[in-house]
Amino acid sequence: MSARRAIETRRERRRKSTIWISAYAALCVAVGVLTGVLWSRVTPLAGYQVASDASATMPERQMVEIVAGDAYFVVIGFAVGLGLGVIAWRWLGRLGWPVVVVAVLGVITAGLLCFLAGGVIGPHDFEARLAAAVPGDRVPVDLTLRTPIGFLAWPFGGIIPVLLASSLSRDPEEPRPILPRRASRR
Repeated sequence: MSARRAIETRRERRRKSTIWISAYAALCVAVGVLTGVLWSRVTPLAGYQVASDASATMPERQMVEIVAGDAYFVVIGFAVGLGLGVIAWRWLGRLGWPVVVVAVLGVITAGLLCFLAGGVIGPHDFEARLAAAVPGDRVPVDLTLRTPIGFLAWPFGGIIPVLLASSLSRDPEEPRPILPRRASRR
């Protein structure tokens, strides 16, 4: 193979890799926004009940639901991370070690966009909503994360398929073993 042909082949591979990485990034952005919508729709939120004396109380049963936003974010993030990790390996596995970086960055981007979209769509500005409430109203708490540790479920879920696939699949750079042929029948 000539040097010119080798350079053209490398350029073609780089161009294809750039296209696949861009497609994966676009997918992560879309999935992040869509999961933000999902997160805001499925998360049951605790709420304060406004009494006739303008006080607000929360029943004991609903106090547990204060962390529901975090729990749902972690479950959604782990499942979506697994899916995006599988897609990263299928689309970009031939890149080698950079697939790990691309997969983690893509899943983190999806998690951040989920958090932002869910926070915008879900209830927010609790103090203003509580101040405007009339007796008998139930005012749900803001949809937010109460601990940043919930973000770790996203990249953890995303890296598992990549690590499993890379460790359990055949390395394309290693030659295939030569198997002895079966003895011919006489």
